Formats: sequence, C-alpha cells, structure tokens
Amino acid sequence: IMTNHNGASVDNDRRVALTLVLGMNFTYYLPRRDDFAKWAYLGWVDALQKGVASEYTGARLHSFEHLPGRNGQTGLLRARYGQVEVIANLQSHMVQEGKYRIAPFGFLVRGKQRTAGSLAGFGAAAGRSVFLAEPGKISLFGRPGAEFFLPAELVPSGRLFLSGEEVAMRREGEVFRFQLPSGGTQPQVERLFQGSEIAHP
Repeated sequence: IMTNHNGASVDNDRRVALTLVLGMNFTYYLPRRDDFAKWAYLGWVDALQKGVASEYTGARLHSFEHLPGRNGQTGLLRARYGQVEVIANLQSHMVQEGKYRIAPFGFLVRGKQRTAGSLAGFGAAAGRSVFLAEPGKISLFGRPGAEFFLPAELVPSGRLFLSGEEVAMRREGEVFRFQLPSGGTQPQVERLFQGSEIAHP
C-alpha cells in the first residue's frame, strides 16, 4: 500500500489526480479547527479513499502511459489497476476522453461499479462537476448553491434524493442539471441517493 512521499497531505486538485493515477492511498493532515475549507476538502478525500482507492489497492498494474504536456507541464497520465482505469489531466487545459471532458488538473476514474471525475463537460454539455458515483449513491463536491451536471447514464432512474427529498433536476441532452442546496460559503460533500436514504443507508 503506497502513499505520497513523507505522508504528504493530498489537499488540492492536482495532488488528488496524481494520487489516483499512481494507484496510491490518500493521506491528509488534520487542519486547525477553524480552517473550514480544509475540513471540507478532507470530506472529499475521505470519499475518494473509501470509494476509489479501496477498489484499486493491491490490484495488478496492467498498463501505464504518460503523454508529456506543453511548456513543461506534466501532461496526461493513464493507468489501469485491475478493473479500474484512471486518467489524470495534469495540465492547464481540458482534455477530451470519449464524451467526457476532463477539467484542467482533473481526473476520470472508471471501475466495475464506480465512476468518478473532475469534469469540465460531457457530450455537448459544459460546466463543472466533481463527483463519485457508486451503486445507489453519488457524492458531489462543490460550493453550496452551485449548479452541477451529471451524465444521465449515471442516473438510470432519473431521480436523486437528498435528506429524503427528491432533487429538482432537468434533462438537457445527455446530462441532468440541478443545484446544490444553498447555505454556507465553503465547498462541501453532498451525498445524493438513487432511491430513499432508508433504502441506501
């Protein structure tokens, strides 16, 4: 089981993408009590550790590819661990991967039962979406009140629930769009359920 050098804290988008594509586990130094932004990011790192890193940990490395970027930027890295494919876009422009547009310093993970990404668009839809889709639930990371999109293929029922209430979504081509609840100023993790929260605790 590998972690970042000297247990470096995975506390920004670039480090998240790099940690995923190198097949490492996440580490994070606990912040001060009043550093709410870092506590919020810890929630996102925790979701990725449990939902993604736990799936590829110990799996065989089947392939690894590095396409260098321009002007000294790291570029694009691809890896496959067991049944998990990871793409890290470690450069300042987005990259197209099929219908997915990976955001600058973002990532795309596709596994047997999970899809996660830091995206700038999907198909004809543009926007920003940072998510982890697992069986029965989807974790989102963003600011309160922000608009999100999700590929419709990740929401086969066409319905999502938050705190027992159905989320108001609208279909636009190949995506669903909706707004996160308002309140507060710091990014946070919201967990939406494809069904009631009683059915998917």
